Amino acid sequence: MMHDRPFLLALLLAAAVTSVVAQNEAPKPTAPLTQLQWLIGDWHATAKAPDGTITEIDNHIYWSDTHPAILFVTRFNGEPHYSGMYAYDPARKQIGFWYVDSDGQFTQGTAASEGQRLTQKFEIAKLDGSTSSLISIIERRSGDSAYHWQVFRASETSGSPLIELEYTKK
Repeated sequence: MMHDRPFLLALLLAAAVTSVVAQNEAPKPTAPLTQLQWLIGDWHATAKAPDGTITEIDNHIYWSDTHPAILFVTRFNGEPHYSGMYAYDPARKQIGFWYVDSDGQFTQGTAASEGQRLTQKFEIAKLDGSTSSLISIIERRSGDSAYHWQVFRASETSGSPLIELEYTKK
C-alpha cells in the first residue's frame, strides 16, 4: 500500500493540473454565433432627429461568460435603453435575438449573416399589445471597424429606411 502512494499522489496532481488548465481555457463560442463575433466590442453613432435633437448612441456588445450567447447594452446619451442577447436556436436552426427597452417594449427576431451583411427580421411588442414588424440591415465597412445600419418596415425594404446610422468601433 505504501508503494502505491507516490503513484496515487502523481495521479491526483495530474488530475488537478488538468482541471486548472481546462478552467483557464476560453470557452468556445457556439459555432453559428461565430459569424457575429465581429460585432463584439464598443460601438458609437450619433443620431440627429428631424427637430435637430442629437442622441449619442453607445452599444456595448460582448460574449456571455460561457459563450453560447452574445449580450448587448445600448445607451442613449449615457442612459441604458436596450438590453438583450443573440443566441443560436437549435430547434429552428437559426440565430435568434431578444431585447427589452427602458420603456418596457419587448423585441424578438432572427438574424442571418451573408458575407458583409447581417439581416435582422424582428417584431416589437409595445406596452399596449400592438406590434410592429421591422427589418434591419447591417453592412460591415472598413473591415470590422465600422458598420452602416438601416431599419425598414418589413413590407418596405426597397424604399427609404425609417432610420439609418453609421457606427464606428471605439
